[in-house]
Amino acid sequence: MAELSTLKPIWKWTPEEKFEEAFNYKESGIILFKENKNIDAFHKFSMACKILLTLEPIADLELRNTLQNEITNLRLILYSNMACCQYNQNNYEHVITLCNKILVQNKTNIKALYRRGLAYGKLKDFEKAIDDLKTALKLEPQNSVIRAKYNIYYVKWLESNKRANEMVKRMFKNQ
Repeated sequence: MAELSTLKPIWKWTPEEKFEEAFNYKESGIILFKENKNIDAFHKFSMACKILLTLEPIADLELRNTLQNEITNLRLILYSNMACCQYNQNNYEHVITLCNKILVQNKTNIKALYRRGLAYGKLKDFEKAIDDLKTALKLEPQNSVIRAKYNIYYVKWLESNKRANEMVKRMFKNQ
């Protein structure tokens, strides 16, 4: 990674060089993530995203289709990896933001739906949690991990609705 960045400024890199450098940052981030170094991994993934941002707007670059697809796929992987790091750091709002970026591009991304659902659940927005997990279950009905989380948040949603209804009843009973 350091070789390319010390040879010439980023604005002189070719799109292929930028992609390769971003890919290398992603790979080093994965190693850090596997070592449970979430913050360091997040920074590597983030750096890779920043490099890819220098390729925007991608449509104006006249790239070969394969490179354009590789860049798009890498960006989605980076968002997913960053969302996982943020989840592990209990930054649930950031998880939701990152997963939203993925789902704009790919509405059927199971990991993004699952992680966003978990983040909503941690923020006690059980309705959104079960919506995301239900969508993920429709895409992968046999996934027992998703089903288990869906069941947990469905029960919590029922309990919170019951408490809210009881509170409304008490409020109107006193009037």
